[in-house]
Amino acid sequence: PEKLRFNAMVNLILAETDEIAWRQVCSPTAAWLSIVSASIDSAATGAKYGYKHPFGDNYTWSKDMRVNLVAKEDVAALAKDVPDALNDATHVWGNPERVAARIQTFIDAGINEICFMNIGAAVDPEYSVTFNRLISDVRVRLGGKPLNIPK
Repeated sequence: PEKLRFNAMVNLILAETDEIAWRQVCSPTAAWLSIVSASIDSAATGAKYGYKHPFGDNYTWSKDMRVNLVAKEDVAALAKDVPDALNDATHVWGNPERVAARIQTFIDAGINEICFMNIGAAVDPEYSVTFNRLISDVRVRLGGKPLNIPK
């Protein structure tokens, strides 16, 4: 059993402050992920948060996700309707302290491999230059070694 690996793929929006991270979480890019991939069964997950899924009650990420579901210009309008609670549930977000605390709950539940999907880089590519420094901080807070970041 100790050789088993339990993996979580986490949509991560990591910023210097919770306020910056939350603005990114509520962006159309990140909110789109809340619509299409909140879970394998995205429509059912959305319904738990009072969200009527725009692609129907049976929408599931694994069988229904297509990049051309809607026109690019329609994404922002759809994203406006995503409840904050669904965005919060879809993404691990915040400053390094907040992110580390949330990731610790995954570790406490038995997750021993975590793949961070840096969603913040898609939301704000220029801000993403802070990612290595911030994720290094998260690693240290979780008892890991800091990244070796070239100066």
